[in-house]
Amino acid sequence: MQEPYTTFRHHLQYAPVFECRVLHDYFPGGQCRVLEISPTPETSASLSGLGLLYRPLPDGFLLIANASRDWANPVYQRPAVFDFSFRVKDPQFIRYTNIPYRSGQFHVFDSQTGVDGALHPGAFVDEVSLTEADTDGIGGLIRVRHEANAPILPGAREAAPPVPETSRVRYIRFLPREAYVRYLFYSKSLDEEATKNFFVENFVINGVLHMFTLPRHTSMRDGSPAFEVLSQNPISLRQSYEAQGFLRRKRMNRLPFEYRKLLPMPRPENLVQDPQNGLYICNIPVKL
Repeated sequence: MQEPYTTFRHHLQYAPVFECRVLHDYFPGGQCRVLEISPTPETSASLSGLGLLYRPLPDGFLLIANASRDWANPVYQRPAVFDFSFRVKDPQFIRYTNIPYRSGQFHVFDSQTGVDGALHPGAFVDEVSLTEADTDGIGGLIRVRHEANAPILPGAREAAPPVPETSRVRYIRFLPREAYVRYLFYSKSLDEEATKNFFVENFVINGVLHMFTLPRHTSMRDGSPAFEVLSQNPISLRQSYEAQGFLRRKRMNRLPFEYRKLLPMPRPENLVQDPQNGLYICNIPVKL
């Protein structure tokens, strides 16, 4: 005969004690999901010893604690530092993000710095958070401090002066890079006189009208005749745009039909930095 058995179910209530979110206006909705974040081995051991759980999020991570645990012990009021390593997994990140334009970057974000919930001194990530490190790609550390003036553990929060609940959520904010847009129009039948009949019109991005220079005759690398136009102001790069722009040609007697071509929008892979003036430019070739 089969022995009877009893099933015990333990209900543990966990609550967030710290939340990190990575934001970037390049992406629709502002959520940046291209950082891989994980606790360092030392931090993993510390979290386990304290009974904290690490939970990754698509755009950051959570630290959660057992709400039914007795956190009144003074051991939970001792200062502690938790480090989380990260790396950027998108190779185009450096092109569409307003950070120093070089490889091998190591940033340190610290919960002790910044205002308005930021983990960096400025409103957005910049060169200030960079440190010297021999590394490939873009990565770094996110440092979360548990201290008397900014506790994250429940028991220490009760012992400390009242802390706003919003202090549990901290942010890493990236700003999109701005670049001038240069269109290179090419065709085997182009001549310098014909380029004067072309112009860009109705180039609107997110409700803002952008103007371009008059056409300038040039040539492609293979020697094909071409002409170029350059935006008069830089444009903020986006993963997707509410935008449109057209190349038009003035109507001529021997060409009774009006020429009108929809223009492609700038992409990170089009971006280069001008070595002479340091400006960022998106070069976009367009066949006529």
